[in-house]
Amino acid sequence: QQMIKRQMADIFSVGCVLAELNLDGEVIFTREQMLQYLKGRYNPGKKLERVADIRVQSMIRQMLNSVPGQRGSAKSHLQQECGKLFPRSFQFLFALMSGLLLPGLGDGDARLLYFAAQSRTILKELAIGDDVATTSLGESLGLLESTIAYITGLDLSSGAVADLPSRRMRLLSKLPSTIPEGKKGGGRE
Repeated sequence: QQMIKRQMADIFSVGCVLAELNLDGEVIFTREQMLQYLKGRYNPGKKLERVADIRVQSMIRQMLNSVPGQRGSAKSHLQQECGKLFPRSFQFLFALMSGLLLPGLGDGDARLLYFAAQSRTILKELAIGDDVATTSLGESLGLLESTIAYITGLDLSSGAVADLPSRRMRLLSKLPSTIPEGKKGGGRE
């Protein structure tokens, strides 16, 4: 219950940030307006009418709903606007970042290894069809793999893990081998 309340507050905060970005830096609520809004005595509708894109305006309105349960989740907004407001690659990135929150990935080493283990998938999903981006991203991910190999002794490109010390083997065993199925889909159609 507490987590859901925090998520709804986070969605409200995202709505405030998106409103400010789309209002050229003007805040959607002053402190006094926020207090009035919470009491049902202020409506930011007039300000939101200045948001040029109607889809963005509608999403912000939903995120700022005074009833927390009607604000939607990050996932629902992403699913609704994927390919419209958000590039399709955001679905893949959402799944990737969600993987970093898995309970078994308790320490920084495991999170870094998870991210590095996904580096080839990241390259494939985010840079399909763009030779410049593919080259640049590929070089960056190659550097990341090299750095992780240096720090951990793990050669991610070869998959050779038999000679790793036991701590690194435990970390590696916690990693999902792939991003959970049904959560990919960032590549271009």
